[in-house]
Amino acid sequence: MFRLLKNSFIDFAGIYKQYITFAFIFMFMTSFLFFPLTSFIFNRMLLLMGSPTLINNEVYKIPLSSVGFSGLILISLIAIIAVFIQFGVNICIAQQKFFNKEILISEALLTTLAKSHKLIGLGLIPMIALLFVLSPFFSSPLNMIIGDFNWTIYVRGQLTTDYLSLFTYVVIFLLMIYLLLRWIFTLHGVLIEKKSIYQAIKQSMYLTKNNKLIIVVYLIVLNILLFLLNFSIVYLISKVPSVVTSYILGDLINYYLVTVSSFFSFLMSLLIIPINMLFLTRLFYQFMENEGENEDTLSKVRFTRTAIYERLLFRFFRNHRWFVIFIIFIYLTGMFFISHNVNENLTYLKWNVEVAAHRGDKMHTPENSMSSIRSAVEKNADVVEIDAQITQDDIVVLNHDLNLQRVAGVPYHVKDLTYEELQQYEIGSSFSEEFKGEKIPTLEEVLIEIEEAGIKAMIELKPDGTEEELAEQVVSLVEEYEMVDQVYVTSFNYKAIQEIRKHNEDIKIGQILFRSAGNLSRLDVDFYVVHQTLLTERFIKEARGHQRNVWVWSVNLERTIDEVLKYDIDGIIAADPALVLNRFGFSEEALDEEETD
Repeated sequence: MFRLLKNSFIDFAGIYKQYITFAFIFMFMTSFLFFPLTSFIFNRMLLLMGSPTLINNEVYKIPLSSVGFSGLILISLIAIIAVFIQFGVNICIAQQKFFNKEILISEALLTTLAKSHKLIGLGLIPMIALLFVLSPFFSSPLNMIIGDFNWTIYVRGQLTTDYLSLFTYVVIFLLMIYLLLRWIFTLHGVLIEKKSIYQAIKQSMYLTKNNKLIIVVYLIVLNILLFLLNFSIVYLISKVPSVVTSYILGDLINYYLVTVSSFFSFLMSLLIIPINMLFLTRLFYQFMENEGENEDTLSKVRFTRTAIYERLLFRFFRNHRWFVIFIIFIYLTGMFFISHNVNENLTYLKWNVEVAAHRGDKMHTPENSMSSIRSAVEKNADVVEIDAQITQDDIVVLNHDLNLQRVAGVPYHVKDLTYEELQQYEIGSSFSEEFKGEKIPTLEEVLIEIEEAGIKAMIELKPDGTEEELAEQVVSLVEEYEMVDQVYVTSFNYKAIQEIRKHNEDIKIGQILFRSAGNLSRLDVDFYVVHQTLLTERFIKEARGHQRNVWVWSVNLERTIDEVLKYDIDGIIAADPALVLNRFGFSEEALDEEETD
C-alpha cells in the first residue's frame, strides 16, 4: 500500500500542472457550457409543459409527461458527458504517466470525446445510475434535476428522529457505496480497454470481486492523507501572524493569509478528483497485472494544430514563471481587499431573524387555539403562525387539517359546517384534559389578541377549494383592524395568495415550498417559506438576487437550529419558539462577553 501511495504522489509531482490546468478548463466548461445548456433545456422543457415554474407536488409531473421525461433523459446525457469528460481526461493523463509517456491535455480531451459515443444506447442506463451514485459527492449538471437539497440538515434532523427513514437511508447509502466500489473501474474499461459500457462494468466487477475491502481502505487512507495535508498547510499559514510583533501589521497579514489559505483549499478541492483518479489508475493496473495483463492499450487521438498551441502555451508559462506568480499575487491581493472590506461591513450588520410560533405554541398547548396564541406571546415569539380556513357561512377560523378528525374526533370538513355548528366541537381534550372545552377560534379573535400584544401574524391559507372566498375575508379582517404591516400571508396554494395580492397589494405574501423546479422569480411573491431541507446557499443567493426574503419551517431540534442559522435567513418557524429564542439568547450573551473583553 505504501508503495502504491508513494508512486501515485511521484506521478502527481510530474503532472500536477496538467491537472491544475485542466481543472480550471473544466470549471469554465461547466460554467459556460454545461450548466447554461442544461438550464436552457430544463426551462424550455417546463415551458413546453405549460408552466415555467413548478412548485411542491407539481414537480412530480415532470417524469410523468412525455416532454418532461424526454427532457430529463437529455439533461442526464449532458450530465454524463460532462462527468465522462472530467473523469476521462484525468484517467488518460494518469494512464500515460503510468507508462512514462507524454499526453497533452488536448489529446486527452479528444481521446475521451472519441469514446463518448459509447454513452449512447442501452449503456446510458447504468451510466445514469452511476451518475446518481456520484452526484451527492460533487457538482454536476444533474443537480439541476435533483434540485436544492440540504443533506446535512436532513441527516441531522429527520433521520435522527425517524428510524424508518434512517434505516432506508442507510440501506440506500450502502447500496450506493457497493455499486460505486463494484463499478469503480468502468470508465477505465471504456477509455483504455475500448470496451462497451456493459463489458466495462462486467470487467470492473470481476476485478473488484475479491478486492472490495482493499479499495475501501486504500481510498480512505488516501483521502485522509489529503485532508491532513490540506489541514496542516492551512494551520501553518494561520500561525505566521503570531510571529509578527506589530498588532496592525500582524492583523493585516492574518487577513491576507486567510485569503491565501482559502485559495490553497480551493486548489486542493480541484485536485481531489484528479489525485483519486491517478491512484485508482495505478490500482487498476495492479489488479490487471494480477490477471496477467499490463499493456498500454490506450488509443490516443491527436490534432496537430491544438497540440502546437498547447505546447507553446505551456512553454510560455514555463519561461515566465514570475509572471504567473505575479498574476496569482495580484489576484490574491484583490480578493484580500474585497473580503476585508466585506468583513468590515458585516461586523456592523444587525442579526435580525424573526421567530414564529408554529400553529401557536403547539408543543405546550392545543394547536391553533387561543391558548396557543397567548402562550406564544408570553414566550416572546415575534410572530404567531396560524392556519386559516373558512366555514360554510364565510367565517374565517383556525384549523390545520382539512377535516376535524385529528383535533376534534369528527370527520367533517370546516367548509361544510357553519360557525355555529363548528362551536359544538372542542379541540382541547385531544391534547390534554387541562384544555378540555377549548373551542376553535375565529381569525378575528386572534387578530385582536395579536394586535394587543404588538406582534405579527403569519396566516397560512388552507382553502380546500375556497381560494377566492377565503382570501377576500382574510383581507377584509386585516384591513378592518389596520394590521397590513403586522401580517404575512402564506400558502402552498399559489392561487390563494394571488387572490390576496388582487385584493390588497400591500399585504406581504409568501409561497410555501418543499420542492421546486424552474424559475422561481416568475412567482409574484414577497418571500419564500421553505422546508429546512431545501435550504442551500444557492437558493438563498437566488432569493436575495430577486429581493425575496426567506423563512424556514419547521425547525424543532437544537442541532438543526444551529445548522439553519448558518444561512442568511429572515425567519424561523418553530413548534417550540422558546427553544429557538434560547439559542438567540446564548448568542447575545456571547456577543456581550466579546464586547466586554
